[in-house]
Amino acid sequence: MKKKYYLSAIELCLSLLLIISPVNVGLSGCVYAVSKENYNREWSDNVYWETAEGVRQSGQWLYFDMDDHISVCGYSGNEEHITVPSEIEGKPVTELSYGAVDPDYLYSRNFFGDSGYMYRGEEGSVISPVKHITIPDTVTKIGSNTFYGCNLEQVDLPEGLTYIGSNAFSYCGFLKNVNIPSTVTIIDDMAFDTVALTSLTLPEGLEYIGRYAFAGSDITQLDIPDSVKYIGRSAFAFCWSLEEVTLSENITIIPESLFEYCLKLKSVKIPEGVQIIEPYAFENCSELETLYIPSTVCIMSEILRDNTVLKDIYLGIDSETAASIASTDLMSYLSVYETDHSNVTIHYGEKEEASPKDSVWDYPVRAVFLILGIAFFLTFIAALCLYIVQKIRLAPKLTSKTAAVNAPLGNALTGLSYSDFSAYSDGIRCTKCGAESGKVADYCYNCGKKLKKK
Repeated sequence: MKKKYYLSAIELCLSLLLIISPVNVGLSGCVYAVSKENYNREWSDNVYWETAEGVRQSGQWLYFDMDDHISVCGYSGNEEHITVPSEIEGKPVTELSYGAVDPDYLYSRNFFGDSGYMYRGEEGSVISPVKHITIPDTVTKIGSNTFYGCNLEQVDLPEGLTYIGSNAFSYCGFLKNVNIPSTVTIIDDMAFDTVALTSLTLPEGLEYIGRYAFAGSDITQLDIPDSVKYIGRSAFAFCWSLEEVTLSENITIIPESLFEYCLKLKSVKIPEGVQIIEPYAFENCSELETLYIPSTVCIMSEILRDNTVLKDIYLGIDSETAASIASTDLMSYLSVYETDHSNVTIHYGEKEEASPKDSVWDYPVRAVFLILGIAFFLTFIAALCLYIVQKIRLAPKLTSKTAAVNAPLGNALTGLSYSDFSAYSDGIRCTKCGAESGKVADYCYNCGKKLKKK
């Protein structure tokens, strides 16, 4: 009897597991159950399962009718440049998804029916000729795996697009450039993983960058806008050509392996407000020379590994605070155990120097005005000096003869005229200008200097 109860309890538990385990939660907040037995029409996170009942066809386009909108999930034509229709059956096309999952869950198929980059060239695989796709402005979401492993060389994304799903364009090895619209707020995990992007402009308004989102790209410069609040681990790992990085001012965590194997990255400034730098964030950044860490960081264990040319670390905290954070020697705390960073200099408490200072020579217009200002100032000083020298050189030298000529004019201070002075035979000579005055005079009639009496 007890055995029956035990079996019933086990069966109940197994039933609950079978019901709960396949449940997935999409970004929309809806919950959809997917299992091998009921894959006919179920979906999660914009990932659809193709069956004869679920997928419809309009010309060369495969789609799902989602009651109030259409989700286009495939194209069966052979054109190189295609434009997704903005409506089908009078309903707006608002989503793109991929068309099928093998019932045995062996391979996923992308928008064009390819079995994915990993399986190209195998016997029986299908490779679409489409190289350029234009997406209408009615589309707001591109679902997971939609263009995974496609031959696409150009994608025209519309304004109004808000969500790019996980693996949406991963392994599109020929896609060099993509213009991400200003309306996109979420770029999910591995959305552009192993895509050979040579340039990338992230829009102001973007909030979320998922794990491995741009890993393995060929970008050389990265500017993450301040609207970004979350970055997933390894989002820009293996970007071997990346040289310059500007991080968002509104992130609080530098995730694990964020710039792992960014071999050409030379300097990184971590913005104020970041509190945690996770392990291996700068692992194998073999040309990293300078790292700036702000005063807000309180956890930064094992962030360095094989940074062979690292020279300076500027901390926005003093040595006492650093000692309270690190349980051992600070470099041992910052480094993975087998890494030798004995040549690194740590600069404590240099909050103002904990960021690269702009040089005036970085701004040509400013430099030109500075040079002109200095030249004008020096010219003014030289002209002033010449004026003073000339004034001194041309000033008349007064003698007793010239004083006699000026004498008839009289002394402005005493009111004495030349005839008054002539009444005295032994006058007084002014020590300043040389004019001779009568001995009753107190001041020189020519220059006004007080006279010394004999």
